Amino acid sequence: LFYAVGAFEQAPRWGYGAILIAFFNISVLAELYRRRGGFDAAPGAASAYCLGASLATTLAVAMSLDGLAMSFGFAIQAPVIAWLWRRFRLPALQFAASALAALGALRLLFLPDVLGETVGATPIVNLLLLSYLVPSAGFWLAARWFEGGGLSKRGGVVQGMEAAAISLFAVFVSLEIRHLYHHGDIGADYDSLFEITLQSISWALIGAFLRWRFGGDLTPIRSIAEKGLVALAAAQTAMAALFVMNPWWGDEPVAIAGPTIINALAFCYLAPAAAFALAAYVARKNGGLLQSRMAGLLAVLLAYVWCLLSVRHQFHAPDLSAGRINDAESWGYTIVTILFATAMLVAAAFRRSAMLRLGGLGVLMLAVAKVFIFDLAGLEGVWRATSFLGLGAALVGIAV
Repeated sequence: LFYAVGAFEQAPRWGYGAILIAFFNISVLAELYRRRGGFDAAPGAASAYCLGASLATTLAVAMSLDGLAMSFGFAIQAPVIAWLWRRFRLPALQFAASALAALGALRLLFLPDVLGETVGATPIVNLLLLSYLVPSAGFWLAARWFEGGGLSKRGGVVQGMEAAAISLFAVFVSLEIRHLYHHGDIGADYDSLFEITLQSISWALIGAFLRWRFGGDLTPIRSIAEKGLVALAAAQTAMAALFVMNPWWGDEPVAIAGPTIINALAFCYLAPAAAFALAAYVARKNGGLLQSRMAGLLAVLLAYVWCLLSVRHQFHAPDLSAGRINDAESWGYTIVTILFATAMLVAAAFRRSAMLRLGGLGVLMLAVAKVFIFDLAGLEGVWRATSFLGLGAALVGIAV
């Protein structure tokens, strides 16, 4: 009747009626509970009135609110229902909580309500806090209450609550980064390497935290979230920093101003390298060998690309995509490659890591190949002989 008369529009007066229906169902539930035997004497009736109260409350939210407020209204009911379940032990409440978790989370994750909302100009303390972080905390609290009440942490109800909580928290952090970077404009173009890097770092750190906090006792949802967030961060970083938005060879290169070392390159490459190195360390300490190797490989690659781009920045700043490579710049790439390989071999010796040692040798062979194919091609006579001797001495020093 509401949708027929109201034509799908927000109508608080219908919401008041739904609230009255919810109160009626709750009063009947209270009467059933007071009778001899409580809900055990009439479990079917108790479950029916319980679902009626939950459905009426959900309809009241849908009729009275819209956009982010409606999603918030759906999501915030989950911890209340979890508390009621611990109090009355009605199985129907598990179903109601799961349905509301799915409804609230799906609306917040997949419907672009936030793009049309004015969330406020203040960073962090804005509508996003109420619309995403509070529901995330509510779902996590509901999961803990259901688990504390005897449900398995690997069961569907607890897993569903945790999935909604982790997803909403990751989206909250991402949207707050957009809000901060674009001065409140959530719908701005997604074209900043700085923003993409900050989001990737946050995803990698959330995944590393899950692995560190829960260790080898990761439930399926926590494991999927940890692996998914780190993988998503890695894919986004590789696509943006190594290909599309790379300042040197990318399709949409960005200008890099500032000093040679302390500039945007350090944040966009070294900072995510540190985040993935941390994720690799945490994964290795807690049984995630494959994740550790993949994250570590990306960390090393980002650090090496930063070394190359820093040399490029020294000769061509701020437009790293313009200009040819001269002899001094070419030798600069050789030197930083040898130094980087040396650092990897030293780290491999201290950590007794076969992967680092093989990687360091591979980078060193790359430097040697570059010297023979490119750097020495234009030299003759004494300079050529001197360069061979210098390279040989460097290799002997590294071996020692």
